[in-house]
Amino acid sequence: MKRKLLLTVMCMLANYAQAATEFENTIPLDLAKVFLNFGNAADVGIYSDILENFPEIEIPAGFNILGSLDQGVMQRVVLQTNYAREEANILLLEALTAEGWQELQPPEMAVSQPRGFVPAGGQQPNAIPLMLCHDDLGNMTLMMADGVNGNIVSLIRNNNRMMGGRLTCAQQEQQRGQSFGMRGNMPRGVAEFMPTLQMPNPTGGPSTGIPRSGFITGGSGGSSNDFEMRSNLNIDWSINELYDFFAEQLSEQGWIQDSAWNGSITGGGNWTKNPEENLDLISILSIVEIAEDAFEMKLRILSRGN
Repeated sequence: MKRKLLLTVMCMLANYAQAATEFENTIPLDLAKVFLNFGNAADVGIYSDILENFPEIEIPAGFNILGSLDQGVMQRVVLQTNYAREEANILLLEALTAEGWQELQPPEMAVSQPRGFVPAGGQQPNAIPLMLCHDDLGNMTLMMADGVNGNIVSLIRNNNRMMGGRLTCAQQEQQRGQSFGMRGNMPRGVAEFMPTLQMPNPTGGPSTGIPRSGFITGGSGGSSNDFEMRSNLNIDWSINELYDFFAEQLSEQGWIQDSAWNGSITGGGNWTKNPEENLDLISILSIVEIAEDAFEMKLRILSRGN
């Protein structure tokens, strides 16, 4: 009897330990604070509006405040907006610069458009963060991501002055410039010349047409002369139709077709471009039908030796 009871209790404990009941609408505040505590804050603060000691900024019209978080040296304000990412970025940047914040990201590092395979409409799942600096208030990162009811914007302030960070914005800019200057002595990476190939509108329902992309980079010594991007797509097109769709975009971006092949389940082509003096590039587009109306695409770009 005792053995049977013991086995029953052990089974109950095992089931309890393996259970994974997800919180649906609310999470206990004390538990949320434990999860969010970096270990450097006496108490984590979670607010439904903007926390009091967050740097002053006039939030533009069209942005809703979802809440804010105080973790000591790191503070975060989360906004929601129906503005497109580019417009939202411009409005918030204007509001921040009006309060003395300045960009740290050099212009040559800014990415004006997504590269490689991009969803229909040309947007990437996540935008590249914008780095800012204030001589008195520390550093701030502006990040954007897709949300259920609009774009989600995070203003993340790192008050590195509290941790002994004494570099001014000018000094930080100089350090970054020196870093990029050292990179400039190396061969330039080919990833910046990767074509932009917009996906066709997929078929088979909204859940099957979301591209799943992975990145494979090559090169050594901090340089890269070989870059590859992959993506999957569900669509009821033939190999020829899909290749022609991308080939037209390559041609519009100045690439010249060198050769092409098309079979029943595979297709692709080789393209060349000379974007700069002494820089000859080859782009290889390959398409494989991995199942009915399901394709895997690869786009590889590499430089020819001179």
